[in-house]
Amino acid sequence: MTDLPFEMRFDPQTINHLGLRMYSTLPPALAEIISNSYDADAENVSITLIEENGKPTEIIIADDGIGLSFGDIQDKFLIIGRNRRDDGDEPSGKFKRLPTGKKGLGKLALFGLATTITLSTRHKGKLNEFVLDWDDLMLAKGVYHPRPIKIDESTKDKDGTLIKLTGLKRKSSFDFSGLANSLSRLFIFDDSFKVVIESPAGDRISLDNERKYKTLEKQFYWNLESTSLVPTDSEYSGKLSGELVLVQPNIEF
Repeated sequence: MTDLPFEMRFDPQTINHLGLRMYSTLPPALAEIISNSYDADAENVSITLIEENGKPTEIIIADDGIGLSFGDIQDKFLIIGRNRRDDGDEPSGKFKRLPTGKKGLGKLALFGLATTITLSTRHKGKLNEFVLDWDDLMLAKGVYHPRPIKIDESTKDKDGTLIKLTGLKRKSSFDFSGLANSLSRLFIFDDSFKVVIESPAGDRISLDNERKYKTLEKQFYWNLESTSLVPTDSEYSGKLSGELVLVQPNIEF
């Protein structure tokens, strides 16, 4: 028996496959966490990239969403592969968003980037903080107890979640602009959902739809009024106007 408050049950090979192999690069792994922030009704998400002497050391992701309660951490966050559709597809409370994350794999995505994950979350005046460690997880053989730091401590801070990644596996410097371009292609942004990335030098890029479309390269172009795309005997003949553009992304690594 153990008196540790948190528990994660898992198959080690599943963790290894999903954490390391599926999410070994920054954009898809960070996209999982941004999706979680979106589902948590966050309005602002910040990603801070930290280096020392040109070597990546930390990534910090923070949002102002509703956070997680103690019960949410144990019954939802720490459940591997929990299908969020089991909770129904009810719109979120504040922005009426339908959930984007479905399989409960976001925390595994981060293990593709780092060996240590520290999560601090505030929900309705209570603060919970704990550490997930890759080496300890692999030694746990199916049942893992994250290391608690703070359990239901009272706080006056607003709701939100902060995730700190340390023990980064990346050795080369962050591609700040390339990461911004890659992430911009994965989301639709508006006034209710903003994502900002801060470089190790302190420069900031706000992800937006303009950046998303700027990275697309035009391949083919049709003017619908001057082509035979619509057969003359179609009920839509002469009724369509505008442009049709086929594009492909300029992939950056």
